[in-house]
Amino acid sequence: MYKRLLVVIIFATSAFVDAPSYLDVGPLSLQGILTLLFAVAVACLVAARAHESWPALLRLWPLSLLFLFSLGQFAFQHASAQGVQTLCMQWIFLGLVVLMTAGEEEDFFEPAVPRMLERASLFGALIYILVFAFQGYGNDQIGAISFIAARSFALFALLGVAWFLAKWAAGSKASFWVALGIIVLIALSLSRAGLVIGVLLIPLSRFRILSRKHLIGLLAISLVALLGLSYLIFSIDALRTRFLGTNTISDYVAGQASLDTSGRLDAWAVTLSSYVESPLIGKGPGSANDLMDDELSSLHLGHPLNEYLRFLHDEGAVGLFLLLVGWIQVLALCRRAYVKSLENNSGNATIRSAAFLAFVGVSLGMITDNTTSYVFVMGPVGILVGLSLRSLMKIEARAVTTEPEPRPTLFPAPSAAFASKR
Repeated sequence: MYKRLLVVIIFATSAFVDAPSYLDVGPLSLQGILTLLFAVAVACLVAARAHESWPALLRLWPLSLLFLFSLGQFAFQHASAQGVQTLCMQWIFLGLVVLMTAGEEEDFFEPAVPRMLERASLFGALIYILVFAFQGYGNDQIGAISFIAARSFALFALLGVAWFLAKWAAGSKASFWVALGIIVLIALSLSRAGLVIGVLLIPLSRFRILSRKHLIGLLAISLVALLGLSYLIFSIDALRTRFLGTNTISDYVAGQASLDTSGRLDAWAVTLSSYVESPLIGKGPGSANDLMDDELSSLHLGHPLNEYLRFLHDEGAVGLFLLLVGWIQVLALCRRAYVKSLENNSGNATIRSAAFLAFVGVSLGMITDNTTSYVFVMGPVGILVGLSLRSLMKIEARAVTTEPEPRPTLFPAPSAAFASKR
């Protein structure tokens, strides 16, 4: 019961995207309080199911080791609010993946999670439509920024894009237009990375097998998606300005213009300069965020705007290695769960595809944004990945316990009685 309640609350609060971060409750925002509560709740539920959770923790050993490594750093280094948030978000994702593999509540979660994901993504899109209708692009030209931040909405909206594209790949034509509508909203948020990732998910959602015919179809879909992306960029003046500024494409080709990175290059340079002071084990969870506040406070970044670079700074080369291995492992497991669902003609193949696409979106978004810092993104994704891992573990368990039938032979072995007579 408590596990169901937690999942429902995570999806319900995620539908409001980062709106809770604008509500202060004492020294913390409502978003911060929710993050702490989710981390504690997940820890209690995993502990209550320790025997069932252990296999998943062992299977996800890179991410489990990464969390233990970060926890050890936090214990022996200066503790900060940013460090607490970083540890909570690491645990929420890992804990939810593990938690969703435990227990016997598949009859509830398999049909309920897709409904909750769909409703949360549509509700978040509706809220952003209302915010955008009243505020527009905002004074700083990065999309509507009151109540729901543009960049935050774009990262959350990718979950909806992943779900509806998965439904489209399963045969629902109407779902493609819903996904396209959400991508248009991402374009209106002026999130360049979010828009590019959303368009990339279109051909990826149709990728199933490697064959010449299938690859030709993928190339055709990719070409149409690229043309659609170009149309959005050049038809929305504010979006064109975000991509090209006041320049033209020929200016960039001739090397007479440089891309506006919104302070990212400065943040990356400062982060790398600080990283070399402790290259192996890093400077501890949250230290990169504190560095941004100290060195680049005028840019109001608060984050290096690259999660891989942040892990490199905070956990060093050791932590980044564990993160990359763990991320590749999760991607492979999600993809395998989807393929196995197709092979077994499972009705749950759509949600497995959505989990894979959503995790791809998160992994790409980490290149330019602080994706893993958002509980309204990592919470739902952790639930989706956990469901995929659960189904894969069940399929593999059945394959091990099911003995193959003996194959008939042209010349069967002689019976024992016949052999004794000889």
